[in-house]
Amino acid sequence: MHSDKRGPLRPCAMAVCILGITVSGCSTAPNHAPQLESASAVKGGAPSSRPPNWMQAEETNKMDGVKTTTFTTIATDRAEVSLVLRFTGDNLDIYSITGEVVGDEEGVRVRFDDGSPEKQRWSRSKDSVGLFSPHPVELLTKLQSSRTFYLEYHPYQSTARTVEFNVAGLPPAPPSWIESQNEKRQRDIAAQKKQHDGDIAAQKKQQDDELLATSTLKARILPRIQPCQRFPNEWCWSDSEGHFAVRFASKEEAFDNAMDAAQAGRAFVK
Repeated sequence: MHSDKRGPLRPCAMAVCILGITVSGCSTAPNHAPQLESASAVKGGAPSSRPPNWMQAEETNKMDGVKTTTFTTIATDRAEVSLVLRFTGDNLDIYSITGEVVGDEEGVRVRFDDGSPEKQRWSRSKDSVGLFSPHPVELLTKLQSSRTFYLEYHPYQSTARTVEFNVAGLPPAPPSWIESQNEKRQRDIAAQKKQHDGDIAAQKKQQDDELLATSTLKARILPRIQPCQRFPNEWCWSDSEGHFAVRFASKEEAFDNAMDAAQAGRAFVK
């Protein structure tokens, strides 16, 4: 497990992350904090259908207008541990804030519902209390079809600890993020097709070049296939550098031998 380049999850940052807010820093100005949309209410005070185990927060960067949406759930058996899904533009991070320093050697294990545990390598945050999934999109897909998610990690110089999350009813990903993923998928498909078409074209060119080279070589060799002077009923070949072979039963046999010698670099080099 290695340290992640993403910023440290300082105590103040960790506290807001449990509310589903980005972990990049901590503001002391209350009016700068994004408004949390609870599981029981949405804008305008209307009841929400979101399960109570998920909290949602949204924030728009005032500089570039990029919107960040986070979904956060708290471990059912350890209140200081949270699981956060953070959608920023076309990027997705899924991480857990453990509330304690974690080791960097043992890796983690994950399990979905009644499935088998899977060993994975999650990267640590700089402050060593957060763990980032290496494959967030794949993890998102599994979380969407699961009810319970188990995460086993190793606190620093301690035995493994397993926490349990109720992930049932995970809200849908933001439409803008889904659209960006579809566009990325289309770009990937187009790039793969371009690569495939390029490989086919390169293969065909190589075949054409080989056919041309073989045809040119045949044209050079054929005039050099002659009846042997001392054995008129047999065939010989020779090249301009003094290489030769004698006494073949047929012209075709002499030609094939000359071609083999030429392709092996033993004759007709110049």
